Amino acid sequence: MSTENKEEVALNKFNFVTMDDLKTEKKDVSSVPDGSDKPVREEQNVEKHLDSISVQAVEEKPKENEQPISQVNDEKTAKTDKKEKEKPVPNPVSVFDERYFSPNEMDKKKKITSGTVTYPVTKKIHFSFEARVFILLFLIVLLFSSSCFLVFSAFHSNTKKTIQYDENSNIHYQVCFDPSSRNCLGEDLEYESKATDHINTSFQYKVQFSEDIRYDLAYHIIAVTKIYNIEDPTQVLYKNEDTIKDRTAITNEQDSIIIDEDVSLNYQKYYSAVMEYCSRYALQTSADVELILYLDENTETRNVASVVFPINNAYYKVSKRALSNNNREVEVVETIWNDYSILCIIIASVFMLFCLVFVYRITKLVWKVMSRRSKYQEKLSHILQEYDRIIVVARDGYESNLAKEIIKLDDFNKLLDVRDLLEKPIIYSRVNDIKSEFIVEDDEKLFKYVLKESD
Repeated sequence: MSTENKEEVALNKFNFVTMDDLKTEKKDVSSVPDGSDKPVREEQNVEKHLDSISVQAVEEKPKENEQPISQVNDEKTAKTDKKEKEKPVPNPVSVFDERYFSPNEMDKKKKITSGTVTYPVTKKIHFSFEARVFILLFLIVLLFSSSCFLVFSAFHSNTKKTIQYDENSNIHYQVCFDPSSRNCLGEDLEYESKATDHINTSFQYKVQFSEDIRYDLAYHIIAVTKIYNIEDPTQVLYKNEDTIKDRTAITNEQDSIIIDEDVSLNYQKYYSAVMEYCSRYALQTSADVELILYLDENTETRNVASVVFPINNAYYKVSKRALSNNNREVEVVETIWNDYSILCIIIASVFMLFCLVFVYRITKLVWKVMSRRSKYQEKLSHILQEYDRIIVVARDGYESNLAKEIIKLDDFNKLLDVRDLLEKPIIYSRVNDIKSEFIVEDDEKLFKYVLKESD
């Protein structure tokens, strides 16, 4: 390589000006008028600078197989231009999407197809105000019903078992002929009807179980007067019931049921009533008064002991009926509190808690809609008045004739940006009293902003 080429390489490497430029600069400096020291000093500095460049150019020798710097720069420039040409032109729609949509509305993963970057829009499921109210009401009813069922199941977790028992009843009486009960006769005798004043009667009833059970019973005593046709004893001419002992409840948990009740029957009253009836209708009759102990159970009322006192003009004998049921069996249903009952109560409590939460949500939602109705109207009126020049009103609703991708926006200002970019009008469509839609449409997409009272 010649000396001139070496100097040129050195100049290119250090980005210095050429020799001719420096010489020209030197001539320009020498043309400065006399009497100025500054041009002379500058001329001297230029000469020193030229000398240093010459020395550096001579000392700097290129390495073997090293390409000239100018050629390297040309190759880099060519590669850069090639990359710029190969770089895909961004799709306007893609840039638009990236600019006007929040990250929550777009998939962060970009799909690169044929050099175009696209962003798939995630569609959100929206429920109307009526649908939300219906869903909340359905959940409230479902949870409340389930809670009631579980509570009922917890307190009615029953078990059945068979228990042996002995049931017996007995009756004792005294026939008295004066009100003071001083003149009385015992049982199993004949007594004069006309002379009888009253009858003291004692009822005993006992049930003995093989183990303790819980029972909830009641009993009462009544006097039944009957007058029969003497020719046909099955024909009852007259019947009357009087309560001797009011209904009395007995509730306990033990292995026996015991009833011991003493009553007094005013026999003379019933005797006088029968005699009056017979004389009034001139009938030949027979009559009696029956004293009955009734046991009121959960499913039925049973006659467990009774005594019959005939009424006539002569003498009478007393008959009685008592129970004697031994070695019997009964199926008892008991309510027990176990782990299943506890589980039912826990689940029912959770359901009731969710039920209260849903009641609060539906109350808040309805209150929000009712209280913000005027705000919705104000915002709608403000939009229609403020942007009336770019809004087109669709009176009967708006539907696109072509199948297009629908992109929902959450802010009216974003729709304004869309309108400015596409230079399309905003279409206003009134859906109902609580919902309105604003739409901007292009050839491929339909951008929609929905204004609702529930928002």
